[in-house]
Amino acid sequence: MIELALKSLFCYLLGSLLGSLLLGRLTGRADIRVLGSGNPGSTNALRSHGKLFALGVAIIDVGKGWLATRIVPMFDLRLASAPATVHHWLAAACGIAVLLGHVFPVWFGFRGGKGVATFFGA
Repeated sequence: MIELALKSLFCYLLGSLLGSLLLGRLTGRADIRVLGSGNPGSTNALRSHGKLFALGVAIIDVGKGWLATRIVPMFDLRLASAPATVHHWLAAACGIAVLLGHVFPVWFGFRGGKGVATFFGA
């Protein structure tokens, strides 16, 4: 159960890293939440900053969903052996956690994106 909780928390925090805000800060562009619709998703990124920026946002958001469901559950934390049923639920729990992190990010006042790209990645 500890493994499930720790991996879910990690995936929530991973989901809280919004692709549009990360790319915006790395490229020195304006905060996407004050432009267009105010949503930090790929569609608003396309309208506000163009195709290349929107593609980068989509890749980050899809990638974190994929990472949370395919890679994180395989990490061996070397904790007390968990029941086999916990391992069956790890990918689902991590997928839900990354999606919740994207929609309700702790770093941005629990106001995030819609989670469509992250859902597809998961």
